[in-house]
Amino acid sequence: MELIVRKAKKADLDAALEYFDQIVDDMEHAEYTSKWVRGVYPSRAMVEGHIKEGGLYLAFFAEDPGKIVGTFVLNHRHAIGYEQAPWQVEAADEEVLVMHLVSVSYRVHKQGVGTKLMHLAMEEARRLQARAIRLEVVDGNVPACRLYERAGFVHIATADLVYPGYESYGPSRSELYELPLEG
Repeated sequence: MELIVRKAKKADLDAALEYFDQIVDDMEHAEYTSKWVRGVYPSRAMVEGHIKEGGLYLAFFAEDPGKIVGTFVLNHRHAIGYEQAPWQVEAADEEVLVMHLVSVSYRVHKQGVGTKLMHLAMEEARRLQARAIRLEVVDGNVPACRLYERAGFVHIATADLVYPGYESYGPSRSELYELPLEG
């Protein structure tokens, strides 16, 4: 099946929120989880902001363009704690894209959607002339770590990160990954 990825539009907000709610519901019974919380992370304001800034990408199968099957965000914002990591690529924040809200619907797991999303994100990052992509994974989310490693990301460190706007929740133990895009 052909996967189509495009930037989210304002009209996609409700569908994106429903999709994220479904991801949270599906994770309740999963062995591994991202520890997202319905209505808290990702919040409506967060998703609206990503759409407004042009950073939220939605994936659909060409055969069913109304049904979201995956997402990711690319922007330059990172959690507090990134600055302490021993990154391979020395670069200013504006030269690095940070990937967030990477998700694949449980209904399409094992169909290559995650791998396709990673490759499309890499193409977009190269088009935007980024020197690297960085991301974090909640400690213990083994399937996500495997996906990133298969896509060429290198594990950099384990760190306690604090997310701007979510400081009251305290630090989150996360695995940091980086994909150099130079050379």
